[in-house]
Amino acid sequence: MDTIQSFDSMLPPAADGYKVTVPQVLEVPKPGAMLTRDCKDPVAALKWLDAQLETENMMIAANGKMGEQMIINEEGKYEIINVPENNGLYDIVPVTMGQFFAPGEYYSAIYQMAPHRVERYEDSIAYAEADVLEYKSFHYLRDLSKMSNEDAIDVNNIFTELKKLVQETIIEFVKNGVTDESYAAFIDAAKGIGVERYVELYQEAYDAYLAK
Repeated sequence: MDTIQSFDSMLPPAADGYKVTVPQVLEVPKPGAMLTRDCKDPVAALKWLDAQLETENMMIAANGKMGEQMIINEEGKYEIINVPENNGLYDIVPVTMGQFFAPGEYYSAIYQMAPHRVERYEDSIAYAEADVLEYKSFHYLRDLSKMSNEDAIDVNNIFTELKKLVQETIIEFVKNGVTDESYAAFIDAAKGIGVERYVELYQEAYDAYLAK
């Protein structure tokens, strides 16, 4: 898309005394298909699932038919050439990026990445060099650091109240500005809800994850 050429990337702005970081994304595999005890032909089912993981089948499932939405370009890589109609994802990004189960090095070797993906990769390098890239992805906490049921319930309850507080406070700050007193009141309210306990529970879960 030509629009991308009209903009330049910039480092995140930061106020005096505060460091702004850009989140890192950690791709965490999630279950997509299950073989249950009720399956009448497990061998056939597994063969069918295996066929879905064949490279070109995955490409077609994610991006459309060869010769219509996708081709093999001069470099021998899969490349999108046509946007399917009525594809909701194209309202957000210019190229479909469906599920593809393969190491990144292999993927980049066989697939011509979309311009917005290449730009994001180059931006990430710039963010890392400027020391504004998040040190650890929040996915380590959300997806890999497991809590007991009781702690998970506590975290969820605290988060619900904290989210409401933050949303209301942002509106208030935008409308009326921020003073030392109003910011201190916000911090006190967060502590009253249990933000310190929230951090403590996640820290314990993360420490347990590292110990494993």
